[in-house]
Amino acid sequence: AAAAAAAAAAAAAAQGQGIKKKKIAARRPGYASGLDDSASSSPQPPPPQPPRLTSQSPAHQHNDDPQVVESRDPRRDGRSENSASSSIYSQPAAAPIKEDVPVGSIYSTQSASKPHVKKDDGEYARPAPEAVKSDVGLEREEVPPPSYETEVGSGPVVHGGDVTRGDEDSSLRSGRSIYDQRDEDDQKKVGLEGESSGVAASEDGIAQSLLSSIEKLQKRLSQQEAVLKREANVLTLEQGRVRKMREEAIARLHETKRQIASSQAAQAIAQEREDYEAAETLVSKLSALTSEKDALEAAANKLSRDLEALADKKNQLDSLLLEEWSEYSVQLEEKLSEQRKAFSTRAGDTLARATSEEEALAEAMESVTNQLEHLKFDREKIVQEKTSIEDTIKSKTKEERAEIQELETKRAEVNEEIEQILERLRVKREEEANLSRRLAAAQDKVQDVRNGFTAKITRLQEKETNIQHEEEECSSRLSEINRKQDELHVHRQEILKKHEAVEETMEKVSKTLESAKKRCKEMQVEQQQMDKDSAHRRSLIADAEESNGRILEIRNLLLQKENRKTEIAGQVLALQQQASMCRSELAGIDARVPELEEHKKLAVTAKNFKEAGRLANDLKLLVSQREETSSSQNSINEKLQRLQKELVDHEQEIAKWKAGLEEEERKASILRFRHLKFWSTSLKRSGDQAYARGDLESAREWGEQLSMCDMEMNELRARLPAGFVEEQEREVEAAASSKDRSSREEAEPQDEGMVENREEEKPVEMEETTPPEVNVVPVDRDCEVPVEESQD
Repeated sequence: AAAAAAAAAAAAAAQGQGIKKKKIAARRPGYASGLDDSASSSPQPPPPQPPRLTSQSPAHQHNDDPQVVESRDPRRDGRSENSASSSIYSQPAAAPIKEDVPVGSIYSTQSASKPHVKKDDGEYARPAPEAVKSDVGLEREEVPPPSYETEVGSGPVVHGGDVTRGDEDSSLRSGRSIYDQRDEDDQKKVGLEGESSGVAASEDGIAQSLLSSIEKLQKRLSQQEAVLKREANVLTLEQGRVRKMREEAIARLHETKRQIASSQAAQAIAQEREDYEAAETLVSKLSALTSEKDALEAAANKLSRDLEALADKKNQLDSLLLEEWSEYSVQLEEKLSEQRKAFSTRAGDTLARATSEEEALAEAMESVTNQLEHLKFDREKIVQEKTSIEDTIKSKTKEERAEIQELETKRAEVNEEIEQILERLRVKREEEANLSRRLAAAQDKVQDVRNGFTAKITRLQEKETNIQHEEEECSSRLSEINRKQDELHVHRQEILKKHEAVEETMEKVSKTLESAKKRCKEMQVEQQQMDKDSAHRRSLIADAEESNGRILEIRNLLLQKENRKTEIAGQVLALQQQASMCRSELAGIDARVPELEEHKKLAVTAKNFKEAGRLANDLKLLVSQREETSSSQNSINEKLQRLQKELVDHEQEIAKWKAGLEEEERKASILRFRHLKFWSTSLKRSGDQAYARGDLESAREWGEQLSMCDMEMNELRARLPAGFVEEQEREVEAAASSKDRSSREEAEPQDEGMVENREEEKPVEMEETTPPEVNVVPVDRDCEVPVEESQD
C-alpha cells in the first residue's frame, strides 16, 4: 500500500511538471520468448541516461571507500566525464556499495543507483517508484483492475502471456463498496419513481414500509373499533335503562296481578256472605286493576320490542366491527403479499449480484494469480539470463578480475601505509596513483567487455523494471481484490442479517395476519351463532305472540260471554220480579173474586141490582185483568225458561273457553320456559366467554341476567309438571348442543393457507370465539313479557 501511494504521488508530481512521457504496454505478445531471442541479438544503443541525483540523493552521503574517493577525486586521469556518464555502470559512485554484492556484478550498479532492501532468500525488493521512473524515463500505462459494475466477469484475459484488462472501476479507486454505489443508484431510482410505487428499494425500506402500513391499518382499525365501542356502550346504557324500566313494569304487573287475585278472592267471600255492596265495590276495583294490568302488559311488551330493536342495532354494530376486521385482514394480507414479493425480488437480485461479484472477484483473483505465475516465470528467465551473462563476463575477465583483486589488495595495503606512515606519504601516493592507473586500465578492459552486453543488460533491466511494476500492480490489485472480497463478505453478512430481520418482521406480520384471520373467523362464528340465536329467538317470539294473540282473543270472547251472562242474569232477575208481581196480582185477583161474588150475591138477594151490576162489572174487569196477567205470566215464564237455557249455555261455553284459555296459557308457559332455557344457555355461554377473555364487567352483567332468568324459570317449574319440565330441558340442551356442533363445523377454515397454519392448533371452541380485544355486548334476548305471566 505504501509503495502504491508513493507511485501515485510520483505520477502526480510528474504530471504537474508537464513532462510528456511515453506509454508502453504492460505485456507484449511473445515477451517470454523474446527473452531467449534477445540473448543472441546484437547490442542496442544504450537508453538516455537519467539526470544526476539531487542533493537529497544518497550519493552526497559521506563515504570513505577508497574506490568512491577515487571516483570523486578530480585528479583522476585517463577517463573523461563523458565516458563515465555514457554507461549506466558508471553510477556506482553515486551511492555506497553493499558489502555483500560482489565486485563487477550487475547488481552492484543497481544497488548504487537504486537502493534495494536485501531479502532473506537472496532476492532484492523493487526500487522506489521515483528511482525507477527517473532511470527508465518512461511512464507505464496504468492498468486498471476489471470493472465489476458494468460487465460482470470481464476480468483480465490471458492470451499466451498477454493480459488485457478493462477500465478500472471508480468504486475500487475511491475505496467504496460496490454495493454502496448500487444502493445509492437504487435509492435515486426510487426517488425518481416517487413514493407512489409502494415498494421499498432495500430490505430496510421493505421492512419499514411493511411496519408503517401495518401501523396505519392498526390505527385505522383501532379508531373504527373505538367508535363502534362507544356506540355499543351507548346502546348498552340504553339497554340497561330500558331493561330497568321493563323490570319495574314487570314488578308493577306482578303486584297488580296479586291485587287482582286478592280482589277476586275477596269478591268471592263477599258473595258467599251475601255482602253485595262490598262485592259491587270490588267489581269496580277489579275493573280498574284489570285496565291497569292491560296497560302494564302493553308497556312491558313495548319495552320488550324496544329492547329487541336495541339488540338489532347491537347486532348491526357487531356486523360493522366484523366488516372492519375483515377489511383489515384483507388489506394486511395484500400488504404482506406485496412486500413479500418485493422482498423476494430484492433478495434475489441482491444475492444474484453478490454471487456475480464473487464470481467476478474469483475470476480476477485467478487472472492475477496467473499473471503472477507468468511474471514469476519471466523473472526466473531474467535471472537465468543475468546469470548466463554474469558467467560469460566472469569467464572472459578471469585474469583481469584476479588482477583487480590483487591491485585492490595492494591499494588497500598502500592506503593503510599512508594512514600509518605519514613520512612515506608522497612515495606511497605515487605508488597508489600508479596502481590506480593500472586499476583503471584493468577496469576499462572489464568495462569494454561489459559494454558489449550493455544493450542486453539494459533491456533486461527494463524488463525487470516492468516486471517489478507489474508485480507491484498485481500485488496492489490482489490486495484490493482481497479487500473487496472482505467487504463483499461483510456486506453479504449484513444482507443476510437484514434478510433475517425482514423475514422475522414478515413472520410477525404473518402471525398478526393469522391472528386477525382467526379473530375474524371467531367473530363470524359468533355472528352466525348470534344470527341463529336471533332467528330462534324471533321464532319463539313469533310463537309466543301467536299464543298471546289466541289468549287475548279467548279473553275477549270470555269477556263478551261474561258480559252476556251478566246481561242475561239481569234480564232473568227483571223477569223474575215481573213474574213475582204477576203472581202477586193473580193472587190478589183470586182472593177478591170470591169476595166480589159473595157481595154480588148479597146485592142480588137484597134486590140492590145497581150494586150487583157494579160488582158484576168489577168481576168482569178482574177476570179480564187476571187473563191478561196470566198471559203476561206465561210469556214471562217462557222468556225465563229461554234466558235460563241461554244462561246455562253461556256458562257451558264460558267453562269451555276457560279450559281453552288454560290450555293456551299452558302452551304459552311451555314456550316461555323454552325461551328462558334457551336464553339461559346463551347467557351462560356468553358469560363463560367473557370470563375467559377477562371481561369481568360483561360477565357480571350476564350473570345478573342469568340470575333473573333462573328465578323466572323456577317460577315456571313450580307451575308446570316436573316430568314435562325435565323433558323440555333435555330437548333444549340437545338442540343447543347440535347448534354448537353445526356452528363449529361451519367455522372450519376453507382456504388452504389457514388450514396449514392451523394444523397444530386445537379446534376452536364456542367458549373461545370472542377475542379479548372486542368488547361484544350481549343482546338482551329476554325481551318479551307474554300475557300468560299475568295469569296465576
